[in-house]
Amino acid sequence: GIYGDLYIKFTIDKRGKLISVELLRTSGYRMLDDAAIKALNDAQPFWPLPEEWQKDSLTITGHFIYTLRGFYLR
Repeated sequence: GIYGDLYIKFTIDKRGKLISVELLRTSGYRMLDDAAIKALNDAQPFWPLPEEWQKDSLTITGHFIYTLRGFYLR
């Protein structure tokens, strides 16, 4: 019966390995925050970065939304 949204910044190296995760804004529930971080860790390895990007890493800010019965409540 809990819901919320959070922001996470994470970085993937050029081989697709998750090298850092930072919680930028909590959902207000540790359980939801931990589940989002676990989802990122469990999703490894990610696709490698394309060589033509000529980057050693890619940083992404993700918005995770947990809803009740498919409705996003703010």
